[in-house]
Amino acid sequence: MVRHRIISALLLAGCPLFLTSPASAQRQIGPGAIYLRGSLCIELVDPFNPVKIPRVPVGCEVIDCCPGCPGPGPLVWELQVSGDAVEALMLRFENLPADRAQAISIRGNAKWIDRSTLRVGKGKTVLTGIPGDLKERAAIAEPRLVLDKAAISRMQLATYDALPTRPMSLSKSGLGEVDFSIEQRLGQIPVREFRGFVTWEKCELGGSGGASEDWIRLQNMTTDRATVLLDGRRNTGCVDDEVNRAQPDSGLGNVLSAASCNSEVVVLSQNRAMQLLTPVTTWTDQPTDTQFVNMTPVIQAPVTLWLVAPQTQAQANNDVVRANQFYNAMQCGIGLGPVTVNNAANNPNAQNLLNSTCANAANLNNQIGFTQNQLNVYYVNAAGGSRGWSCGNNTIIVAASIADNETLSHELGHALSLGHTNNVVGMPATNVMVTGGTNRNSITTGQCFRCNANSNSALNANGNRTGSTRACPDATTSAACPSLILDVLPK
Repeated sequence: MVRHRIISALLLAGCPLFLTSPASAQRQIGPGAIYLRGSLCIELVDPFNPVKIPRVPVGCEVIDCCPGCPGPGPLVWELQVSGDAVEALMLRFENLPADRAQAISIRGNAKWIDRSTLRVGKGKTVLTGIPGDLKERAAIAEPRLVLDKAAISRMQLATYDALPTRPMSLSKSGLGEVDFSIEQRLGQIPVREFRGFVTWEKCELGGSGGASEDWIRLQNMTTDRATVLLDGRRNTGCVDDEVNRAQPDSGLGNVLSAASCNSEVVVLSQNRAMQLLTPVTTWTDQPTDTQFVNMTPVIQAPVTLWLVAPQTQAQANNDVVRANQFYNAMQCGIGLGPVTVNNAANNPNAQNLLNSTCANAANLNNQIGFTQNQLNVYYVNAAGGSRGWSCGNNTIIVAASIADNETLSHELGHALSLGHTNNVVGMPATNVMVTGGTNRNSITTGQCFRCNANSNSALNANGNRTGSTRACPDATTSAACPSLILDVLPK
């Protein structure tokens, strides 16, 4: 008995795979063959997630495989992986005992990454000694295509600026292709075959993939569940900072044309910079609209550390790590870097400036050192009973002997336009901007927005960030300014 199967519909990584007709497949298909052929929309691919493809049973499809064939026995697998924007084929075996898996002989570019998962690199790989005893429970291989993240991102960026807003269809742009196969043999006789051929295509994505909903689609997105704040018009009137989540897409229902309502989209995520799109003109009164958002790398704010007090480098390094955790994990999309460290303890002026406060900021700048257009952090001894100060003019002072691991993060918040939150109703006592606080471990969504969007934030004043800015003091809540205490959880 010989079977040929053409897969006619499939979802890869949550994206439609558009298949050509079986007649266009120009391959000989062997016994028990599965053959995939189609095109994948590059705009919808998440490069951080392996692409799922159908599972492959180990062994013959029928008893003794075919008339005159040998009986059950060890199998040979010949695998081929080639093409654009693919790194490897990952095979996770089920029902294959670990001792039997480790006994398999590998010739080619493959290695076990754990007891049941084999990573097969590009090129030809031959596996011998795969158990094919029909008396045992049949093993199954679950394949995944591991993508080349940099190549996928380059293709996505190349298509982003020219994305149309018409109903979805293939544009036949020919961005690249991927070819992979698994041929199983019993002796020299082929007993099962799996082949796939996929082309990367730029698709015309206007409608959402369903004619009853508008969509936000995030490009170059990580696996984080992003926070989307929507201003726009619903059938009930204007909405302000409506919270949606995207990973990487978010269905919005029907967002109407703006009319007199404020219309913008804010996206906050770990490992990506905050995006502020304003005004958004994508929405119509029909539920067929898609707003693409190009997610870019974390905004890096250069910092120079001046170690005036001796033996403070380890402390300063730990403070920088903690600050990066804060402003990334809380979805602010901000990092510190590059970080330059200057050991200023031997500076002849250091002794006189060991107990500096903001009153001495100009002396620190002039006598210890100062780097223009970036944040300068001076580590001194305790002075004045405070753990740190943000003095303006890109100058931060940390009282090293009494500071905690959140002091630098707190003072950075001031430099990024935030005030103290001790008396803000609804703000947790663990907020990083609580002065004198302990165990500070959070920043709100409203604070992250201000760190990025406020024109007086160091990010904008120093030219680290480009894009729309505004004035949103902590106490201001409006269509342009989310509430300071707005916090979308979990992060």
